[in-house]
Amino acid sequence: MSDTTPDAVDGGTPAESPKVRWFTGLSLRAITMRSTYRRISKVLYVMRAPLVTALLGVIAFAVPGQTREIYWLFAEDFNLASINADANLRLMAFLGLLFVTGYVLWYHARALTLADADSFEALHRESGAEAWIAKWAPRIVGAAPSFAAAIGMSAAASVEPLFGPGNGELLERLSRTVALLYGAAFMAMMIGVFLLWSSWRRSKRDPNVYDDVRRTAFRSDLRLISAAAVLGFMAFMMTMPIGFFQIVGALSIMCLFMICLSFGLTVLSYIYDRHAVPLITLLLIGV
Repeated sequence: MSDTTPDAVDGGTPAESPKVRWFTGLSLRAITMRSTYRRISKVLYVMRAPLVTALLGVIAFAVPGQTREIYWLFAEDFNLASINADANLRLMAFLGLLFVTGYVLWYHARALTLADADSFEALHRESGAEAWIAKWAPRIVGAAPSFAAAIGMSAAASVEPLFGPGNGELLERLSRTVALLYGAAFMAMMIGVFLLWSSWRRSKRDPNVYDDVRRTAFRSDLRLISAAAVLGFMAFMMTMPIGFFQIVGALSIMCLFMICLSFGLTVLSYIYDRHAVPLITLLLIGV
């Protein structure tokens, strides 16, 4: 009768049971997923300033009923451009500032990922969730407000009329307004698509887009552009013509607010990450 037992093989070495192997594999996968989650969270945390600004823009442009009413009024005013001469300027100003806002949000998110050592390292990896987030999150952050505006305009165009079918003139104006809203939604969507494509194309066209030299340049540009933006905004507010806000409209003002908010939060978060100075907390305490 043999003395060999099921738990001893190869000269007495304990054999690993299927349950042990299963739990070991599960533990390793859990550790890997936790590590990946932490790295992804770190990348998103680094770009938290433009990310929060973009989320505010998405909510403001797509969710509130008041915003959809503003979209509708925009289109109706555009319909009556011969009566309201500011309607064309108001719509064009919003679409133009929507593009500028997206570019600013992308730039800030990319600058912050380049400034952080871990995120900078992730940009050079060929595969993996962390590498994808580091490369594509700034692009999505920049394009998100434009897509949100397109969704909001489409939702505004789907509102049912409040008058009966006998009002031929009103129904004709309604159809023109709906067509204008869908047209403006398409333009906003194209702005988002262009922002995604241009930032992706830039990284493909320039093989050194994530090198150390560009990293230093982004840091310097971030400080210079932020200082110029603050001074320029102060000068603009002091020399702003009377009635400017009424001309450009509430949505353009929201874009300007998002640009200024992104600049301010980006600089404050950058200072905190680099020098551990909690300026945002100090400002909140002071307020």
